[in-house]
Amino acid sequence: MKLKETVSEAIKLCEEIDFENLPELGPLLEKLEKIVELTGEKEELSNIAKDLKDVLDKAIFEEIPPQKAREIIYQGLLKLQELSQKEEKDPTALLEDLAYKLLTVEPYDLPALGEILKGMEELADSLSQQAEPQELMLLAKKALEKAILEEVGMGEALAFVNEVFRGLQSFFFGEPLSLSLKQKARDLGLLPQEEAEKEEPFNKFFSLLEEARKVLLEIASSPQDLGLLGQLKNYFENMWYILKGQAPQAERLCRSISELLSSNAKGFSSFDLETFALAIDLLRDLKEGEDLPSSKVEEVISEVSQKLSSQKKLLGELLLEQKALKEEDLKEAFDEQKLKPYKKLGEILLEKGKVTTQDLIRALKTQTEGRVSVEIQKLIQLTDLVGELVVLQALMRSNPTFLGVADLKFLQEFEQLGRITSELQKMVMSLRMESLTEMFQRLSLFAQGLATSLGRKIDIKLDLQDTELEAEKKGALYEALTRIVRAILEESLQSPSSLKITVKRKTGYININLWEDGKGLDPNSLLIQEAGKILQALEGSLESQAQEEGTSLSLRIPLTLVVIDGLLAQVGGQWFIIPADCVREIYLPKKENVIFLSGKEEALKIRDELIPIINLHSYLLGKNGKKVWELVAIVIEKEHKQFALLVDEVKGKQEVVVKNLGKVLRSIRGVVGGSIMGDGSVGLILEPEELLKEEG
Repeated sequence: MKLKETVSEAIKLCEEIDFENLPELGPLLEKLEKIVELTGEKEELSNIAKDLKDVLDKAIFEEIPPQKAREIIYQGLLKLQELSQKEEKDPTALLEDLAYKLLTVEPYDLPALGEILKGMEELADSLSQQAEPQELMLLAKKALEKAILEEVGMGEALAFVNEVFRGLQSFFFGEPLSLSLKQKARDLGLLPQEEAEKEEPFNKFFSLLEEARKVLLEIASSPQDLGLLGQLKNYFENMWYILKGQAPQAERLCRSISELLSSNAKGFSSFDLETFALAIDLLRDLKEGEDLPSSKVEEVISEVSQKLSSQKKLLGELLLEQKALKEEDLKEAFDEQKLKPYKKLGEILLEKGKVTTQDLIRALKTQTEGRVSVEIQKLIQLTDLVGELVVLQALMRSNPTFLGVADLKFLQEFEQLGRITSELQKMVMSLRMESLTEMFQRLSLFAQGLATSLGRKIDIKLDLQDTELEAEKKGALYEALTRIVRAILEESLQSPSSLKITVKRKTGYININLWEDGKGLDPNSLLIQEAGKILQALEGSLESQAQEEGTSLSLRIPLTLVVIDGLLAQVGGQWFIIPADCVREIYLPKKENVIFLSGKEEALKIRDELIPIINLHSYLLGKNGKKVWELVAIVIEKEHKQFALLVDEVKGKQEVVVKNLGKVLRSIRGVVGGSIMGDGSVGLILEPEELLKEEG
């Protein structure tokens, strides 16, 4: 039991019991003994607790009058409560509270500003072990005090305090503090102007540039890590301040990149990392006393400006800009949305009467300018029609009459028609697809919010590929994932301290794995069952596997709209399609290439390399009696593993559309979809990685 709760219970007992009735003093004595135990390592609190216990002991032995003992113990417990609350206050929570108060304060509301100053002093005290953050907080406090005394402008002071709060929030998430904050403190007269960095400016600049380059390389392998992107922003901002007045073009470049990185704190998946890399390469050519070529800088800045202008504003931000909503109402709606993730923000605001329908429509209209809204059913119909066009073209290509055409000009035009049809198909299919990056970032925020509301802490890691899913499936998938996260946090016997979410794109489906290190998650709980039903409606699946270290939950979501380059093969008259990106080579084995073990062919020896084999006919259709050297070997390289698929013949390479299969075929391991072939039959699409699992 926490100290704060025990003290509260002791206060309540002190108010209710009769100090003249000895049996009633027993529970209070137990609480005081517990408080002494809980405050053992905190000298000030421990001394108070021991004194209070001594007073109660004296009251029991009638050395102190009962009413006097009650008063001493009651006042002592109140003091203990105040001190324990102050000691338990988390700097992050203090900062969040101050940041919210600053947003809602009126510039000359002195009582409210006094409360903020008091909170800033409390926060500075809690940062006593961190010199630089504490110094910044004291500078922010000094700025606000000077504004109250009208020594600096209130607007400037509040803006500076707000920047310090944002900088400290980033610092608590592992990002470096911005050098610009110290410079702004000098500009406000909070620090002497002559105080300068001991390190030479250009040496400092190049060390920051090198750090920025290292962070960018990390971002390339973890593009969804918002912490790394925040670090990169700070490095560019600090370089911008160092270059002020020394290299105008380089300064403009750093400032533009910094603004680009600041423009969307909720996700940067759409940003082109090459822009950042180009800026770093340009800056590495900078020499002291010189500047960058303006033409090259303009080229990068123009690209940055296009990205900035294309950023979509959030609904809450637009409603605040239009003065249709108050900041505190927006915060309240966000808090409710954390608990009810299935509800949209606009829906919550309307239900609470915080905005009118007209306000909401105006904001949504602004948000969607430059876009055309189309019913999803029409997009599905268009996709089906284009799919039929592709199938019809494949049928024509395999028609005997077509195969007999010798007109070169006609064949060239038909090939051009095929290329246009393929591009049209990809374009139409992309209209229905949406990135999952933002959804998983929202899921991470939901999990953090839920953990906080339950009084727990959880470390969440996202390992995301830039994966897309049909727009009409995203809502249902998010509902299933929130139920799984709720089950993990609310129903585990031992609450997890970390949750890792990994998303991988496979042939014809998306694999989502949630790994948590808690214990005792019931795979048959109501929330898990609800999630399973939602996934079944999407023709997906959910598997749970408990291990000693924790629990792994694996979701498989089939993709309706996928085009792959496939190698076409036939086995026993049945078409099979193998993704071309995992085919290393096609090999015609000879008898001497076959390595026999215990009388059975087990591997192929290709250029002194032993390659395990899987006979596709035996695996899926039953034995056909053919020898290995009578078949064709397709050598597969996947996940650093190699093996050979044996087929009757290879028919070439073709782009195919992956279609979902019925339940019977979907249960065959290794078969992940189907596609209509040129002769009208169905070709089965294989996922070699799944075949490996089956074969072990």
